[in-house]
Amino acid sequence: MKKKLIPILLVAVVVIAGALYFLVIRPGGGEEPVVYTEYSPGDFFVDNVKDTSYLFKINMVLVVDSEKIIDDMSKANNRIRDTIHLTLRSLDLDMLTDVEQTDDIKRLIADAVNKRLEITNVVDVYFTEFVVQ
Repeated sequence: MKKKLIPILLVAVVVIAGALYFLVIRPGGGEEPVVYTEYSPGDFFVDNVKDTSYLFKINMVLVVDSEKIIDDMSKANNRIRDTIHLTLRSLDLDMLTDVEQTDDIKRLIADAVNKRLEITNVVDVYFTEFVVQ
């Protein structure tokens, strides 16, 4: 009798532990995963570098954490482009040419767009082209 009871108890403990893990303990259990979507604000940006005779050409996509916001962003694309232009034109040559500051530039753009549109959905920026001459 004891020989049959031990395997049954072991199986019961494993099943209960597995159920507990998947229902309660597992990180993100029950939550829907975030699906990131890329939004293109259109053609590239060409502007003067602040206080110089240099020009820059930058192309990018904005990464958003909700596909639902894309339609609203399309409607606000002129405000998005204006915000990006103003942000880029405020950067000096040192910042635009220092590779270590690329993440800072991305954060500035994402924060500026979020503020202008009164959202928090822009979570990153990907540069697809970045030239300073």
